[in-house]
Amino acid sequence: MDKKDVEKKIEAMKTKRKLITKILLVITFILVIFVLSVIFATYYLKVGYTFVHSLPVSFSTFCVIIDIIIAFFIILIILLHFDFKIRKKKLEEALKPKPVFYKGKRLYTFTYPEGARGGVFSKTIIEIDDKTAVNIRCQVIRPQQIWK
Repeated sequence: MDKKDVEKKIEAMKTKRKLITKILLVITFILVIFVLSVIFATYYLKVGYTFVHSLPVSFSTFCVIIDIIIAFFIILIILLHFDFKIRKKKLEEALKPKPVFYKGKRLYTFTYPEGARGGVFSKTIIEIDDKTAVNIRCQVIRPQQIWK
């Protein structure tokens, strides 16, 4: 998996999470505006009594149910955020190079000249201790010399 694939997956996850969050926020705002308008119509305009009496539960129970739904949405948004962070961290961890082992020892590689790619390299492995080894790669022939 290369960096572009990881970035595409992260961006796709971010887009999905933003869409879900926007939908939940819109539903929450609609519920809050609905409850506030019923309260306003009932207590200040004195026209919402018929609606309040037509509810199958009392108005206070109705408000508690709406509060529970909003709290559930808030918890869901928080969980989506933490899930995104965890998945993003896992995808970024997949990009990091894995440690290389040689005969059960961790192998560190040193290339001379630094950053050299292509060509022919000599390969010398020196065992430092029972847990560590060093791979020294020296460029013997440059790629420009090979393809003359």
